[in-house]
Amino acid sequence: MTQIQEDTKYIQENFSGDYLQLKCFLETNKLLIFFLTPKMGGKSTYIGFLKELFPDKFSVISTA
Repeated sequence: MTQIQEDTKYIQENFSGDYLQLKCFLETNKLLIFFLTPKMGGKSTYIGFLKELFPDKFSVISTA
């Protein structure tokens, strides 16, 4: 099991109410998220979690 898969499992088990609310919201709505952090701030980690939790719901647009 990869680290992202382990983290995703942890999120689903420990934050199930929030996870289910977001899942229901994404079924009928669009969501735009901006991650504005310095280099090495965890942007890729967070989008990795979201993509694992909700496949085909998130796209990544990155700028330098």
